[in-house]
Amino acid sequence: MGKKNKDGNTNVSMDDIQGFINIWKTFSEILNNSLEKNDISKEEEDAFLEIKTQIARKQAILASSGLFGQGRLGEEILGVTSQVVSLQDAKEISPTQIKRIKGEWHTIYLSLNSIV
Repeated sequence: MGKKNKDGNTNVSMDDIQGFINIWKTFSEILNNSLEKNDISKEEEDAFLEIKTQIARKQAILASSGLFGQGRLGEEILGVTSQVVSLQDAKEISPTQIKRIKGEWHTIYLSLNSIV
């Protein structure tokens, strides 16, 4: 992900956006898989936390590109990831809240795909 243009925004390519979408999908896959398991391994937890870190970094770059407009989409992305602190904590979230998180995730996924 790229350099600043003359307007001070970061240049991003469609590959950058598609890469972010892939990371966003991985976040969901790891979360969904963990909710079906009784035990979470340290490796799974570490992978999840690394995906959250990647999302935060790349979201900041995409937001600085002006791609997310006034920042609403970027804030929504961080809102979803902040609701799930860890995979172990996800097991303590109510089914209603998990359903809402999944709905928010899906809405963001559609928004991201509309950019591509």
